[in-house]
Amino acid sequence: MNKKIVRSSDAYLLSFLIPVLSMIVIFFARGIFPFGRESFLRTDMYHQYAPFFSEFQYKLRHGGSLLYSWNVGLGVNFSALYSYYLASPVNFLILLVPKNLVIEFMTYLIVLKIGLSGLSAAFYFRKHYHRTNFGCCFFGILYAMSGYVAAYSWNIMWLDCILLFPLILLGMERMLSGGSPVLYTLTLGLSILSNYYISIMICLFLFLSFLSYLILDGREGMPFLLRRAGRFFLYSLIAGGLAAVTLLPEIYALKGTASGDINFPETAKQYFGIIDMFARHMPLVETEQGLDHWPNLYSGTVTFLLLPMYFLNGKISLRKKLASGLLLLFFYLSFSINILNFIWHGLHYPNSLPCRQSFLYIFMLLCLCYEAYLKRKATGLRELGISLASALSFIILCQKVVTDDAFHWVVFYTAILFVLLYYLLFYLEKKGGLNYNALLLSALALLGMECAINMAATSVTTTSRTSYTADNADTIRLVRAARAEDKSFCRFEKMTRKTKDDGAFLNFPSVSIFSSTAYKECSDFFRKIGCEASTNAYSITGSTPLVNMLFSVKYDIYSEEPAAAEKRGLSYRDGSGEMLLYQNEYSLPPGLFLREEELTNWHTDMGTPALVQNSFCDAMQSSPVLIPVIGNFQEKDYSFTADTAGEYYVYVTNPKLKQVKAKLASGEKSFENVDRGYFLELGYLSEGEEVRLSADTAGQSMDCEAYRFDFTALKELYRKLSGRSWEPKLHTDTKLSGSATPSEDSTLLLFVPYDEGWSARVDGRKVKPVKALNCFLGIPLDAGVHEITLSYFPKGLFLGILSSILSLCLFLLLFFLSRKSWREGKWKRREKRYRGGPDFIALTSERADISEEDEFSEEDEFSEGDELLEENELPEENELPEEDELPAGGGEMMVGKEDSPSFSEEREPEERGVFSDFEDLEDCEELEEYEDPEDCEELPGEEEPEEEEAEAEEPEDFPLPLMEEERAAGDRAAAPESRQSPEGGGPEPGEKPSRNPREGRAEEEAEAEEPEDFPLPLMEEERAAGDRAAAPEFKQSPEEGGSEPEEKPSRNPREDKAEEEKGRNPREGRAEKKRGRNPRRNEAEAEEMELEDLFTEELSELPESAKSEGEEKE
Repeated sequence: MNKKIVRSSDAYLLSFLIPVLSMIVIFFARGIFPFGRESFLRTDMYHQYAPFFSEFQYKLRHGGSLLYSWNVGLGVNFSALYSYYLASPVNFLILLVPKNLVIEFMTYLIVLKIGLSGLSAAFYFRKHYHRTNFGCCFFGILYAMSGYVAAYSWNIMWLDCILLFPLILLGMERMLSGGSPVLYTLTLGLSILSNYYISIMICLFLFLSFLSYLILDGREGMPFLLRRAGRFFLYSLIAGGLAAVTLLPEIYALKGTASGDINFPETAKQYFGIIDMFARHMPLVETEQGLDHWPNLYSGTVTFLLLPMYFLNGKISLRKKLASGLLLLFFYLSFSINILNFIWHGLHYPNSLPCRQSFLYIFMLLCLCYEAYLKRKATGLRELGISLASALSFIILCQKVVTDDAFHWVVFYTAILFVLLYYLLFYLEKKGGLNYNALLLSALALLGMECAINMAATSVTTTSRTSYTADNADTIRLVRAARAEDKSFCRFEKMTRKTKDDGAFLNFPSVSIFSSTAYKECSDFFRKIGCEASTNAYSITGSTPLVNMLFSVKYDIYSEEPAAAEKRGLSYRDGSGEMLLYQNEYSLPPGLFLREEELTNWHTDMGTPALVQNSFCDAMQSSPVLIPVIGNFQEKDYSFTADTAGEYYVYVTNPKLKQVKAKLASGEKSFENVDRGYFLELGYLSEGEEVRLSADTAGQSMDCEAYRFDFTALKELYRKLSGRSWEPKLHTDTKLSGSATPSEDSTLLLFVPYDEGWSARVDGRKVKPVKALNCFLGIPLDAGVHEITLSYFPKGLFLGILSSILSLCLFLLLFFLSRKSWREGKWKRREKRYRGGPDFIALTSERADISEEDEFSEEDEFSEGDELLEENELPEENELPEEDELPAGGGEMMVGKEDSPSFSEEREPEERGVFSDFEDLEDCEELEEYEDPEDCEELPGEEEPEEEEAEAEEPEDFPLPLMEEERAAGDRAAAPESRQSPEGGGPEPGEKPSRNPREGRAEEEAEAEEPEDFPLPLMEEERAAGDRAAAPEFKQSPEEGGSEPEEKPSRNPREDKAEEEKGRNPREGRAEKKRGRNPRRNEAEAEEMELEDLFTEELSELPESAKSEGEEKE
């Protein structure tokens, strides 16, 4: 046999490297930096993540507070923003990155997380199914490059949960099987800490899995299931408690956002049909990221073959298939039914980016396919042909039925092509058409190519890195120079901004924000005064000079010289490159002293922004600043002529109109998202200049109002407010302080978003802040001189810190107590019945056992070792050879198989002989030496002797799969009537005869039907002791040519002590106990012992010469 190029031990490495290298190759082809001038910035990564990462780095480097930030949204709770976007611990590595490489840090951190997702999935598949085959690599790659990752790969904050989910699930299975809860608690806690939102979906899935387990696996009785339920909920709560330091402040903060409202759907409705939905498993389907509800379900074309093979496989129980089918159906309903979709997304409808829980479905589907893959030997060419026919029929049906624009005609032909190629690989494997290396490399190349093509076509889009960063350095230089000279509290605005979060990206105080943590009341207020606002964003777009004055916008940054700057109250301050800095002469400090009647007379619910702004002027007894302009309506157009030179605005009253074009003397302007209710800024117009506005939305008319801004009225208002403003002498990230002298009782109105984290002291006395104008911070004051201090500490943070500390202490206490209980063996008797973790799909302890019928033959080179789909399958428990039945070195039993890969060679050292966490407790010769069940994987003193290289490749623990001829020979040796003496080619004394696996399973099923005699799982040494005690006819003394078995230490000290008190050998006592569990076996043994006694009596009556002759014959 040729030397294997790829071994099963390479599975983890390749499951990480192939996704990583695929992404890097795609980046190279797309010219993404450093391979070109493009970037991977898209959607929220462009608008939110890059600015927030930049702000996070700035705070870490300059010692800023992680509790509050003035650089976005008039001031925001940065701890909530951190918890939502930046809480992944690996994000602290940004300290090591230059500021101009923040984008690249995010980009290649995404690549790293995609690779780790493949690695964690492969690790789960190998540990859950207790296999060391190379196949886990294939399915790890499919998980890492699935349609979900293709659609949301840019969403860096979700990827932590994606890569942690397989480990969370594995930890839950270990915990429920009686093993250590450490993996489950730490990974779930880290997931909640990194991103609570996706963790909600993970927790829902874990709860449903556990609930199904309790329902379907009740054979151990209610008390034991209740104990498991207690462990599940206890350690789940501890995991949440460990993450409470970020979770609780986020929960309190979200109450003030648009996510704080819960409107449960009143009626159920379906979004789409199941055929349209299932068709999205095909490659090259355009991913959905908008407001439609389509899920992104691509998980490899091979699933079109493996899923039918799963349900056609006779080795998979009907109960398991039923449970799996119900789970699949539940997920399909979750994608399609609005109520279930609402629940999965934390009792909210997603604002674009639909079906965010679909990665859970993809992972479950891959688990089903992986099991079909492991047991594919139980499906013949007939079942494989049926799977091919069903896959091709469905794809052809989809081409006829599906009409969505996301399905180009290439999609269907590509899917058919890959289905046929995968079918060819399965066919060649069954026919032995290719050797191991050729078939494995072909499958690996085909899978990697398919995933890379799909990722390149549907995921990796680019934007110009040059344009995104072109003026950043100049802007930062201007801001730093201005702040070095002006120490007052003020805000900046970049007039030609790229995102609403430019203040965070370039680190200057600003008004705008786009974030899921944006204050809902502020969004409402901005919309009312004519600024752009949406569900989770508000910005300075549409602001008038009056709004800029109230919001303390003192500096404007332009990319070109503004028209009539002096007439608009703008004075030039500085320039750098193409960027220009202007100072606003009509800017006020952040606080105003307003009487109660003035606040009451400012009506913010006037219907149009012009009326709201003029209402403030009326409340302050000043002239209105927005003067209406009369225009003409002509079908879809609206036109007017500027009667006076000045700055003009238009407000669109048609809420369904989204796009507008304005034709001016200076050129044409386009306005997007007009339905967000902001003023359209036409700029400074000359007297007599004509303007025409046209509706650019199909079927909508141009309904609008035009206004001219009156700077004379603004100057009058500015003079009145200048003497009633409050300028803080000290302002830091979390503190404002200064003296104030209101002339009469009033409220200090701070244009800072109201947040329960703010506390105030007036003259040293604690004063509770009030919510002014339903969104801003207000401090009641009496007339006179006062010292005011405002401090910020996020609500819920102290409780979160305390909860995390207590949870950590409780976890450590339980951890050490559990380790002590394991050391004392308390868990041993309670949990040893459970030989493996619960299967989250079938939710039973059924394992993917493979009998001799599924073993690979010697003629099929591909199937000998770590074959494409399965290698080195574990023999069934009743087929494991006794330790003293194996030849020394384990190599002589398989004469002539030097080229066959050995089991011990392919299994990793830590996995050898491990089936579950607590099963290994029985294998420990000295239990008290091990503090954890996992410590039992390699016992001291059990190292195998070193052999020659050829012998080292042979199995030391288990025999390799037998060939057909050897199976036949084993069957003849197993039949009592065909036993032969050693001279006749029969088995040597002490050698275990081969068994028919079907008979073995039949015997097990017969025994399992008697629940009162159902034996507890025995360890291999105990089985060996029982078999030797039950078969005296094979025992020989050393004088008779046999070998005395090595005495093993007693497994249970209490049982051994009881046996010794009775004068019995503990080993014999356990053997008798074992034999006594099965009445049928006891009867057979009694007959054998009776025949042996008769033979002994007859032999004793013969003369001595006859005795010796008989012994020789025997």
